[in-house]
Amino acid sequence: MGALGTGKTTLAQKLKYEGFLQGARVIDCDPKGDHRFHLLEEVAPHVECVTLRPDRSLRGMLDPMRVAPPHLRQDVAVSFLRDLLPGRAEPAWETAVVGAVDRVIRRAREPSCTEVVRALRDGDDTDLKVGKALEVYARSGLTQLGFADPSVRLPPVGTRQVTYLPIRDLPGPEPGLRRSEYSQSERIGEQIVRLIAMFAMHLMSSERERLKLFSFDEGWRLLGDPVGRTLRVADGQPEIIGVVGDVALGARAPALPCVYHSHSQFAADRNWDLTQVIALDRFGSGDVPSLLTNIRRELSRIDPALVLYEPRALDDVIGAGVAQDRFALMLVAAFAMLALLLAALGIYSMLSYAVSRRRREIGIRMALGAPMGAVRSMIVRDGTRLAAIGIAVGSVGALGATRFLRSMLFGVTATEPLVFMAAACLLVSVAAIASWMPARAATNAEPLRAVRE
Repeated sequence: MGALGTGKTTLAQKLKYEGFLQGARVIDCDPKGDHRFHLLEEVAPHVECVTLRPDRSLRGMLDPMRVAPPHLRQDVAVSFLRDLLPGRAEPAWETAVVGAVDRVIRRAREPSCTEVVRALRDGDDTDLKVGKALEVYARSGLTQLGFADPSVRLPPVGTRQVTYLPIRDLPGPEPGLRRSEYSQSERIGEQIVRLIAMFAMHLMSSERERLKLFSFDEGWRLLGDPVGRTLRVADGQPEIIGVVGDVALGARAPALPCVYHSHSQFAADRNWDLTQVIALDRFGSGDVPSLLTNIRRELSRIDPALVLYEPRALDDVIGAGVAQDRFALMLVAAFAMLALLLAALGIYSMLSYAVSRRRREIGIRMALGAPMGAVRSMIVRDGTRLAAIGIAVGSVGALGATRFLRSMLFGVTATEPLVFMAAACLLVSVAAIASWMPARAATNAEPLRAVRE
């Protein structure tokens, strides 16, 4: 998969040719008519071509009840038939489709989507309406490929090493379009793509030990927006209404995929523990006790058997999960502040002593006519230069020690530039003050007195 013009087709044909030379079973679906692999001189004698087109002689070649794996036939058939219904179909129509598919799978000797349509035609008024709507698709267009017809003798497929499946006029959405925004023709096109993939897997499943290659330019549709599809969870098949990112259930826990259900799906089952999160805009921390009293009163009025268990503020829930890490970081921060204070006091003491040792030099410079400001600037510049060299060396050591903190940080990096800059600026400032104060005292004294000391 990739953007137009990136060489996908050329690369795919090279991979197919390499696989062919190694004896692989190759299925090549061509929705654009630009594939040339099957025309190569060495490949052509081993190719069978089945053009997927709206033709009665091919009716049922992609029937989901024939090509899907047994454990997926019901799901695939329901999904295919449901997307053929009008976009504003009543919920009862979908229920009718699910029921008819279930009956056909349990009762028919050779289940097919055509048998589902017949089962609907023999049902009640709702089933009859659904059956008539689906019958149109069973007799026309590309969709008839999904309705097996007992009177149609399909050509044998899978007898050659390479199966070439050209298909034209396959409707499809623009890449990136949400599935909820698909038109009906785009939904049908997506179902045809899915059935082609199922058909290819069906052809290749008979040769378990053989290398197999399936090439399909429209494969990106199989990985498109999942919204609107169903997900098999436990004993149910809820519809996907949205996608969220993976969630970390702890500050140091890895992000794991989760499935979120509506409370209404389990509200009647008292064996489920339900967590209710309430967002408050009008209540302060002092109003929480009165709020909990009101909630308990309402729960008791609705159902006396309901219990409000362990109500807590979200800040408390989050705080409890990171309490240990927070304590460790507070200790680290306290020792870091102490180390910074000791470093500042050390720099101040050292530079003050060094400048006081230069009082004689300062007096001589002043006696020879050096400006007071120039002498002070020189002393401060020499002190800050020494501090800068020490800060540079210390920063390198600090960067090497940050790897021990990474596991305890959240939302910030261990090499936060702002922290390093703030510490460096503080130490440079301390060095400048430590140099300037004794230099100021020395330059304010009488030069001759400073020389005699």
